[in-house]
Amino acid sequence: TGGGLSFTLFDTIIRFETAYKTTNYDPSVGNEGLPAVVRTVVLPGYTWESVLGFERTFPFLFGDSIMTLLQFTYVKYEVDPGNTSLSSIFDRAVLAGALYTPNENLSITASLLYDIEHTGFLTQWNVGYQITQHLSTSFKVNILEGKTISVNDKDSITPLGTYRRNDSVSVGMKYQF
Repeated sequence: TGGGLSFTLFDTIIRFETAYKTTNYDPSVGNEGLPAVVRTVVLPGYTWESVLGFERTFPFLFGDSIMTLLQFTYVKYEVDPGNTSLSSIFDRAVLAGALYTPNENLSITASLLYDIEHTGFLTQWNVGYQITQHLSTSFKVNILEGKTISVNDKDSITPLGTYRRNDSVSVGMKYQF
């Protein structure tokens, strides 16, 4: 179940969306003959996800414009997925992004996604150029950074700390028929 609201205020598009989902499952019902490990499986229960975003275009270089986006994400679980769950990356996050298209052929994007809870970020830069109607190129850089934290004098790696060595640079060329 979910819903959304979108409106414009002072040249800014404001969007709010929320979704609620639940898993009603009692592992003890109908599983009496199964091993105890199976009977104690716990599904996540409910999940409530919400996003608030602001989008606005500003004047930029040489009379051009730049589109900007600021977005906040919040997810609440009935059962906490834990500190190292990959499903909880960016559940409490802020996204800032920009798109600059000085002409029909060139586009430049930059974004920063910051995880408030796990204190890490993903940043991405992308430059794309349309050479012909069918041929385009792209250059993309992704940087993922997270921290290893200490909890009760024991090292604990956050999901972002686990994947912090997955930075990448890619160059691509695409031909569409």
